[in-house]
Amino acid sequence: MSGSLPKETLAQVLIYLAENEKFSSLKGLRLPPERVKEALKELGEEILYGLEASNEEVEEILEDLSPKAKQVLSELSEDDRQKLFSKFVQ
Repeated sequence: MSGSLPKETLAQVLIYLAENEKFSSLKGLRLPPERVKEALKELGEEILYGLEASNEEVEEILEDLSPKAKQVLSELSEDDRQKLFSKFVQ
């Protein structure tokens, strides 16, 4: 590969494809085109969320939390934690 796309560009391409591509070539497969669209859009959005909250910013937030709040966060999945942090870290 001669060079990969920046993550933000990749995310935007995935979301664009999900919103605009018909994926008619998938009609013969068991995988419905709508599920592929949903997966591509979700993946693009997850990439964007990940870019919004860097690991350093997340660590700073965690340091300031009470033990009870840390316990609640520890029960969330990694994806859910990233989504949550991306709302507070800009």
